[in-house]
Amino acid sequence: MAVSDGKQRFMVFIKAGLPYTIIGMGVVLGGLMGLRHFFGDSEYLTVILFLWLALFWFIYQPLFRRRILKVKQQMDKR
Repeated sequence: MAVSDGKQRFMVFIKAGLPYTIIGMGVVLGGLMGLRHFFGDSEYLTVILFLWLALFWFIYQPLFRRRILKVKQQMDKR
């Protein structure tokens, strides 16, 4: 039973977790680089970067969680 559960978790990670993680890293890093480019001389750059990370976190986390649950439900149906 433990091997089956571990295998299922690994497959969920491969199908949903890994792609969302890689895309999320790209969006975060791209946003950070873009903000540094546009607001590089601003004294509020640190605040802007933290706001970007907070905004991304509050939007992306629920999407990520829903995708994981959806993939897991699809795997349970099979």
